[in-house]
This record gives sequence, structure tokens and C-alpha cells, in this order.
Amino acid sequence: IRNQLKRMNSLVKNMLTLSRLDEERMHVVFTDFDLSETLKDAAVSFEPIAESQEKKYKIDIPDGIHIVGNKSSMNQLACLLIDNAFKYSSQNGSIHVLLSMGKHIVFEVSNTCDTIPYGNLDRLFDRFYRADYSRSRETGGYGIGLSVARAIVTSHGGTIEAIRDGDKIIRFVVTLPK
Repeated sequence: IRNQLKRMNSLVKNMLTLSRLDEERMHVVFTDFDLSETLKDAAVSFEPIAESQEKKYKIDIPDGIHIVGNKSSMNQLACLLIDNAFKYSSQNGSIHVLLSMGKHIVFEVSNTCDTIPYGNLDRLFDRFYRADYSRSRETGGYGIGLSVARAIVTSHGGTIEAIRDGDKIIRFVVTLPK
């Protein structure tokens, strides 16, 4: 019962976030903040999970990249993408978190996986879409996390895409304006 309550609580929170983002951008307050620090804090919190699951976990986040946006939304975005990578990475697989800045700010989370769905990977961002329904009980998801991620990125004027990198690696690439 406790586990189901946690799952339902998470689902309701994500549904509320999506609803608010759809309706009116949630009256989100945008400020200048250190995106590097925010993403690094979120990424480091997953290190114990990597250790317990015996997965390779690499974090490449340089210091000092700032953005005008909502800090808590960016933290939620990082947690959603990294959590997703851990859920769907192959056993003893690897997860890589990367932040860089050129013309745009690029935040990327990639992971090894046993199977990458064929066809249009953009469907992964559809609400309630799950590429592998047989794993829903095992991973605890409802197919809504990536929809929330896309809504957050869109509210910040950016884009997110899923890219197949060979047969065993999937990359989620977020591009944000400077």
C-alpha cells in the first residue's frame, strides 16, 4: 500500500505540473541562477543509486553556466531525465550526464539500454506512452515523466529530443537559449 501511495503521489504531482504548464506557464518566476550548480546537485544525488546498481555513472558539468529560468523546474528536469536513465539502462550499464555551452546551453543525459524503440522517438514524450509496457510495474512509471520534461523545457524556450546512438545508447538532449 505504501509503494502504491508513493506511485500515485508522484503521478498526481506530475499531472499537476503538466496541467499548470499547459494552462498558463504556472506563474513561474524566472531569475538568473547557476544552472551548473543546480544540475550538479541533482546529478550527485543519484551517485548512491549508481553504486547500489553497479552502474557506471559519469557527470560532466563545468562550473559557472548561468541561465535565466526557474531553478526548481530545472532541478525537476534533471531528476526526471536522470531517473529515467537509471530505470531503463541495461544491467551493469552506464549513464552519462553532460552540460555544455556554445551557441546554446545543451544538457544531455544518455544511457545504455537493451532495446531502443524503433520508429519516431518523439513518441517517448507523449503523455502515458511507454515503449515497454511489461516493465511498468518493475520501474514504477506511468509514462508521464518525459512529458513533464518536455513541458519544462518548452516553458524555458528550449527543445528536447531523444536520439538513438547506435543500437545500445539513447540520448536525451535539451537545448536551451543562453
